[in-house]
Amino acid sequence: MRTASHVSLQQRFAELLRYSIHRGWPASLIQDNIAPHRMALFRWQSKLPDDLIVWAVVKWFEKQGVNVEAIYSASDADWAKVLKLPDDLRVLRRARGLTQSDVAQALDLSRFTYLRLERGNGTEKNRERALAYLKAK
Repeated sequence: MRTASHVSLQQRFAELLRYSIHRGWPASLIQDNIAPHRMALFRWQSKLPDDLIVWAVVKWFEKQGVNVEAIYSASDADWAKVLKLPDDLRVLRRARGLTQSDVAQALDLSRFTYLRLERGNGTEKNRERALAYLKAK
């Protein structure tokens, strides 16, 4: 069952996606690996994707100069949750438009070692380094 706040979040997210279409940004969302294809953007307007995708889209908008937090009240708990930075390496990397090779090179790791970190394997020290790098980027 959907709560009122879930519907509100869905409406807000759909507004962001309509704004991107109006501005002609769908190709950029796809090129930056935020959306898999154009159809996903239209599906997401009616069905809210998981929180990490919503976060990645919001961060992509901020990268484009859109102050998303100013558009919507941060007092809404669901929206505040979306704006919070996740600890998922893959989502952070994709939101910044980086490849696995880019991050691995910046951390002086092999791409295979970084791939293992994204999949939840590898040392905690390297994971913390990757998180710090991606959050600062």
